[in-house]
Amino acid sequence: MGLPSPASVNPFFKKSKEISLREKILEVTLKAQKKDINKELVKQLKSSFRSLANTYKNELNYYLNDTSGVYLGKAINKHNEYKAIYKLADPEKDFREEDVLVYNILANRYDTKYNNNKNKYAAYLDSSVYYYSKSIALDSTQADIYNAIGLIYFNQAVDIINALDYEADLEMLMESDARKADLAMKGLPYFEKALETEPNNGKVIYALAGCYKILNSKH
Repeated sequence: MGLPSPASVNPFFKKSKEISLREKILEVTLKAQKKDINKELVKQLKSSFRSLANTYKNELNYYLNDTSGVYLGKAINKHNEYKAIYKLADPEKDFREEDVLVYNILANRYDTKYNNNKNKYAAYLDSSVYYYSKSIALDSTQADIYNAIGLIYFNQAVDIINALDYEADLEMLMESDARKADLAMKGLPYFEKALETEPNNGKVIYALAGCYKILNSKH
């Protein structure tokens, strides 16, 4: 049994022909804020903006938890909409922690979709690396994320090894060697950074050893 439609979970998914109810609420609340010259409604208005922002966050959570991937491409826009509206209540709010979480979930979802069907979702690996990179740009202490990026490249190199036809001509074997070495080299700095962050992480050490083994192998 699949997930229920967003509309059945959150009434704000239901759109009118011209403008959604949520957009109407935002429009009216902004007008009220503009008219509140004496700042008598500040507390109520902030509460309204937060409540409205949370409807976007709820929608985002639905997108992120939808394993079918139907809403995956829309998730980041929903996250940005949530932040934009929340800032109307609290302009100084720091979203970095939430950004890191969303980027990591998105990256993992794209990576998982790729591994479920590598031919169909080949382009998803770039999206996975993109969001993992955005995450570590905000928090450079995440050894597991450095390791995850390294594994994206390392696993592609392993796929090349597993698909090798050792009866192929020398030129094809050399081309495969070059491709797997290039992927291993791309993964290597991420494993090294992960190990720098967590020197005793056994999984990282094991992955790094595998990377060196690929770079050292010859046909």
